[in-house]
Amino acid sequence: MKRTIWTSILMALSALSLSSAHANADALTTELDAGQGVEVLFINSQDAKQMDKPFMLATGTNQIVLRMNTMLGRGEKRGNFTSAPYILTVNVNGGELDIDGPQLNNALQAQKLFEEDKIDWNISLNDSDIDYEQVKMVGKKGAFPYSNLDEQLAIYNAANGITFAGGAIAPVADTSLGNGTQPATKSAGQDSLDMQRTKMQYLKLSSNERKAFRKWLVDQQ
Repeated sequence: MKRTIWTSILMALSALSLSSAHANADALTTELDAGQGVEVLFINSQDAKQMDKPFMLATGTNQIVLRMNTMLGRGEKRGNFTSAPYILTVNVNGGELDIDGPQLNNALQAQKLFEEDKIDWNISLNDSDIDYEQVKMVGKKGAFPYSNLDEQLAIYNAANGITFAGGAIAPVADTSLGNGTQPATKSAGQDSLDMQRTKMQYLKLSSNERKAFRKWLVDQQ
């Protein structure tokens, strides 16, 4: 009889523990809700097409790559508008993250607007506006500058020392460029793809190799 009682108690405690764990897990994740015309491409380096919906973000700093992809205009002038991709960095701690793009009236207005490096995205967490950082992806030269976004994003992240742990961006490691400065996420987005590749290769060098490389650079001047 005692065994039966204790078994029932243990089962009840186990169920309570699991319920609590699920509740905590839900509290630690944030649901991403992208507005009409906002296409999510990558979340923390993962292809959004391979992820389940709704998109869930881990507590902490998250990287979201998105673009506007929508129909604009009327009648014969109606057509699809696709913007350049932008890398957004946001900090979340549970609840719902809403991302809406700017108001677009026609293709000409949209093209002019998205020539800018910074876009006024409407981003709120649990109905409160939050700060965010953004970088416009530079793309490669040619007719299809964003045909290999996964590679370009990998290069960007490597060049800026961005890694991921536990589903979010990991704390910045010691990936200095040799002079005590850290790669800047905001400004690196303005570098060419070739420059980002160069930074990525530099960060792979050992301390002695970096010194030798810097000496070589001085000799070239």
